[in-house]
Amino acid sequence: MDTAFISGLSKFHLDAARMRKDDDFSDRISHTFTTALIVLFSLVISCRQYIGKPIACWVPTEFTRAQEEYTENVCWVTSTYYLHTNDPSFPKKDEQRYNIQIGYYQWVPLVLLIQAFLFYLPCLIWRLFNWQSGIQLSNIMEVACDVELIKDPLSRQTSVRYVAKHIEDSLGPQRELRAGCVTKLKQCVAKNCCFFWFGKRYGNFLVCLYLICKSFYICNVIGQFFLMNKYLATNYTFYGLELLRDLAEGRQWEESGNFPRITMCDFHVKRMGANLHRYTVQCVLPINMFNEKIYIFLWFWMVLVTVVAVSSFAFWIYKSAFRSNRAHFVRKFLKLRSILEPGDKKRSFNFVDDYLRPDGVFILR
Repeated sequence: MDTAFISGLSKFHLDAARMRKDDDFSDRISHTFTTALIVLFSLVISCRQYIGKPIACWVPTEFTRAQEEYTENVCWVTSTYYLHTNDPSFPKKDEQRYNIQIGYYQWVPLVLLIQAFLFYLPCLIWRLFNWQSGIQLSNIMEVACDVELIKDPLSRQTSVRYVAKHIEDSLGPQRELRAGCVTKLKQCVAKNCCFFWFGKRYGNFLVCLYLICKSFYICNVIGQFFLMNKYLATNYTFYGLELLRDLAEGRQWEESGNFPRITMCDFHVKRMGANLHRYTVQCVLPINMFNEKIYIFLWFWMVLVTVVAVSSFAFWIYKSAFRSNRAHFVRKFLKLRSILEPGDKKRSFNFVDDYLRPDGVFILR
């Protein structure tokens, strides 16, 4: 009966397995689409910085072309500072100027790459540790995907039985051999709600690891909002919404100070005779036009990713955590395949509880 049950479920879910592989769409939004998108933005900004001209400064007329290039390079490397147009005062002390420096624009490509890595990190954790369950999930999914392409019914049936046997062989060794009261109590609790005890012997290692990784996706994307606010040194709580509000109300960057295009730069030049000359020049940062649009888009994209990640996490909690939902899932598809007989209700519950357990049902989903 065991192999027949698994074969029936495998047949019914081959197409779903082919689409989903070993994760779901919400995971791929984070670790594939978002990562690729952020890396693309990083490349665009890098090209603009290193191929184009990210900064241009208005220098004194006596400066030569070489001195102008030197000024722009120094101002790009050492950071500039922004003065509000409606502020008539000019900071005289170096400390005051240092406190209003804008130090993020040089590092945008690197920070974007770090953000991309953080979006990929939960997927990396999932792929590094899911094999420790003793279940070769990637192999099962790969074979299941290949079965869908087989046209010959006999070959297809052979492959389906291979998948079922592979699952059966994977689930078999994960049994708790001890039979003490404490062990039975843990198994009983893990059977009804699989998060109180977590391990291969309780048959819930894989599903718990998957849900932990899903929680990492949520923590990551929420943390990205705080990282963005801290890095961009903005006082906005809801950065994207408030930036859009500024644009809608006609409040330009000159007032808000967000991604300023025109900034000030101080630098020193040592002349002959040990004389140190200080210059203050005004610079244009066209790169900030790109940075502003990219971070507005990323903010709203991450809102979408957050909604999808939280919804998916809640869905998998509901479907995987409780015994009744797992049993209902298996019984529903067995009835559709006409494998389950009316008198098999109790037997099917025992099959779900004692044989498949949470990890087995998780694989079949």
